[in-house]
Amino acid sequence: MIEADTSEQVLGACVYPIIDEPYREEFRRINESVFHGGKGGTLEFAITGLKGAHRLFETRVVPLRDQSDAVIGALSATQDITDRKRAEEALRSTEARFRAAVSAVTSLIWTNDSHGRMTGLQPGWSGFTGQSWEEYQGYGWADAVHPDDAQPTVDAWNKAVADRTMFVFEHRVRRHDGVYRLFSIRALPVVDGSGEVTEWVGVHTDITDERQLMDDRAKALRREQASRTTAELLNRVGPLLAAELDTQVLTQKVTDLATQLTRAQFGSLFHNVTDAHREGYMLYTLSGVDREEFAKFPMPRNTKVFAPTFSGEGVVRSDDITKDPRYGHSAPHYGMPEGHLPVRSYLAAPVVSRSGEVLGGLFFGHAEIGVFTEQDEELIKGIAAQAAIALDNATLFNESRRATQALAQSNEELRRANADLEQFAFSASHDLQEPLRIVALYSQLLRRKYRSRLDAAADEYIDYIANGALRMQHLISDLLSYTRASRGLDAPVCIDVDLALNRVVSNLEVAIRESGALLPGQLCLRSAWWIFISIRSFKTLSATR
Repeated sequence: MIEADTSEQVLGACVYPIIDEPYREEFRRINESVFHGGKGGTLEFAITGLKGAHRLFETRVVPLRDQSDAVIGALSATQDITDRKRAEEALRSTEARFRAAVSAVTSLIWTNDSHGRMTGLQPGWSGFTGQSWEEYQGYGWADAVHPDDAQPTVDAWNKAVADRTMFVFEHRVRRHDGVYRLFSIRALPVVDGSGEVTEWVGVHTDITDERQLMDDRAKALRREQASRTTAELLNRVGPLLAAELDTQVLTQKVTDLATQLTRAQFGSLFHNVTDAHREGYMLYTLSGVDREEFAKFPMPRNTKVFAPTFSGEGVVRSDDITKDPRYGHSAPHYGMPEGHLPVRSYLAAPVVSRSGEVLGGLFFGHAEIGVFTEQDEELIKGIAAQAAIALDNATLFNESRRATQALAQSNEELRRANADLEQFAFSASHDLQEPLRIVALYSQLLRRKYRSRLDAAADEYIDYIANGALRMQHLISDLLSYTRASRGLDAPVCIDVDLALNRVVSNLEVAIRESGALLPGQLCLRSAWWIFISIRSFKTLSATR
């Protein structure tokens, strides 16, 4: 109320002077209108007290009439509304700050009435979705929600409104440019003093980037786990394959392991083989089905589907091979032959050696769609690499074994040939002894009986015959000694190198004379040295046998 020193200061005083200037004329007008037959009215005005206190009042002025309805005065009811006005101003200020905060944050903040319908201006929602008030009012906001999420959102929202509980949800909202963004929603009911819901306040928080980051991390983690699992599997598979050197057993083991690890209905490994005659052909192994299932079908050809595998281009993985643009273009079947196992999911990888040669291909199939994953693809790459190494090792081992067998066979043939040669030389050395003795005997008889009876040329010819027969006897004797020494029948003995050299020159006398060859001393010495080394080597060889 008005602050005064004493009540005398107020009683009987005119009220106009204490009313603030902006309100005086309006206050006077309403009061005077009552005395002129007016209905009066309501006025808000401010009063500054004697001690400077400033208060706001609301007054209601009505005419006071007698029994004849004549105006005899005015009745005024005045109340202090200062605190109420301050509260209203604080509320307006709070609402202004709230709206400013809503405009500042990136989330979409909105309010609905107690029945869950949009009834007021929603700048954030309208700015994001591009919807006008006419479009989003009531439940029109659901038109901006992704079609797959709209009805579930409305159903969950209606349940929260009916139960008067917190609304928590996630859905996709179409931005004004047509792009959908994922939002997390939280809304709470606002309750008055009597416990009635007056409105709902909610917030849409864009979690698209956060969810994408979480998904990317989850995918990276899954890839890491898959890579670790693949590495562990390959570490177990590698030694199993490397230890196998039988190509047929190896290829079957590869096929069985890969088929099991990829969960394929059936798998096969087609691989090129080279036989002992260097002729190539293709073999295959099967897993998951009987071999009879493929016996009636020809070997796979270099069609558009198979070409990337047989040419070593890389892995082919298809969720549905019948939908692949490379499928069904080759005659005569234009797809799978009649009676072929149904294949929808398809996975194939080339088996390439370290030298870059395509050894074959791994093929896997399943009747269902979308069976093989990226992890299966990486796993097959690793198994194909391990299989290539194992096949290379098995091939080298088999080639080495064939070479060893061929060498052993050659050595055996050489041993038999040497044995036959030794036998022949031994037999020949004995068989030639008798005719040579006759030649030598009769040549000596001719020389004793007819020397000097014929001319000088005849004596020379007879000497040639006698000396040649004698040398032949020595050669045959030496051959016999060699064969006996090579067979270990005689111990090695020392010989006179000069004597051996002279015998060589003597044996080659006719050839030397006919060819006109000269034997200088140095050449003779070198020849002697070579012969000496040869004989020493022969003696050493003979001693070790």
